[in-house]
Amino acid sequence: MIEAALSAGITSAGGSVYAIGEIPTPGVSYSVTYGHFDGGAVISASHNPAEYNGIKYLDGEGYAFRRGRTGDRRYLRGRRAS
Repeated sequence: MIEAALSAGITSAGGSVYAIGEIPTPGVSYSVTYGHFDGGAVISASHNPAEYNGIKYLDGEGYAFRRGRTGDRRYLRGRRAS
């Protein structure tokens, strides 16, 4: 259900979705980097505390967006950070 909602949001904004299924977060990072994608998203839920679960967004280099990192909000609006 979350995957479908996330995919619908991305495609409604003009993006493309390539769902790769259930793999570890580093696998998504690797896929984004070597697949030359603009970014990625990981839907996670595990035995970890709640703050480590949710949707994690990755930039085109496979790195997770972090609160306060310069350029992240511009990238998410479609203007890739320099």
